[in-house]
Amino acid sequence: MLRLARNRTTGSLYTAAIVGLFDDDDDSDREPASEAPPPARPLTIPLAVLWFVVASSGAMFALLVTTSLRESASHDLVNAVACQALAYAASMAVMLRVHAPDRPLADAIGLRPTHWTFYLLAALFGIVLQVPADWLEFLVTRVWPIPAAELDDQLQLLRMASPLQRVMVPLVTVCVGPAVEELFYRGVLQSGLRRRYSGVVAVLLVAALFATAHVTPQLLPAYLAIGLALSGLRALSGSLLPSLIAHMFFNAVAIISLLLEGPSAQLESKPLPIDISVVGIGATLALSVIFVVIARRSERAQRARQEDAA
Repeated sequence: MLRLARNRTTGSLYTAAIVGLFDDDDDSDREPASEAPPPARPLTIPLAVLWFVVASSGAMFALLVTTSLRESASHDLVNAVACQALAYAASMAVMLRVHAPDRPLADAIGLRPTHWTFYLLAALFGIVLQVPADWLEFLVTRVWPIPAAELDDQLQLLRMASPLQRVMVPLVTVCVGPAVEELFYRGVLQSGLRRRYSGVVAVLLVAALFATAHVTPQLLPAYLAIGLALSGLRALSGSLLPSLIAHMFFNAVAIISLLLEGPSAQLESKPLPIDISVVGIGATLALSVIFVVIARRSERAQRARQEDAA
């Protein structure tokens, strides 16, 4: 038996040597070994600001190009949102490659499930959030009015004179615009910052950048409050979905008001009736408290936040 085993071993060596003589040493036809993804670079505060500047500059450049080709594009809301979507999408593609190359897309942007009540409450939150935002706008513009020329530009952007405009303007305002902004701000930026900083730092920075993107300085306090509310909802739920839903319903209220009252009525800064103001501000505060309670008690929301910070 030992001899047989030695014979088999010796035969195997001979066979391997003979096969090796005829073995082609050219490895050109072999598939290259899969390369490991590059290491993720942490998203720091300076880098987040830099990416914001790059994306915003890209959107402005695209708007200038389209305006030079078609003068009416400067007053075309669909064109403006398309330019923003193009610049933000390109920036997000590079950001994900640099800061989250080894993460699935859904995880990198925070697109994960959370407690189901967040989805329903987010819709209500987006509706009532219009009230404190309108009051902030009214108080600021009463002291520091928006120039008439700028109001006219906003009026031109919100025109819905033709049947096509009555379809496209609500579509881009309620669906496309919120999706683009939420993916960029509360998706890529806030998710990346949360993996390095505390939730408070991520919320404050993203809210500030979101407000800065809306270039009218008189509206900065209102947009900062909106940004804080949406970013806070994103942080409490651990998911991008609630802030996206709230943003869409927030814009939907403004579009419905435009359709019912007309753009000039919407752009005219005036206080809301006292009863609507009290109910809206009270509901906003009550929903904020409910969000905090659910976030603390829900195991699903806690897991989502843990995944968000991992």
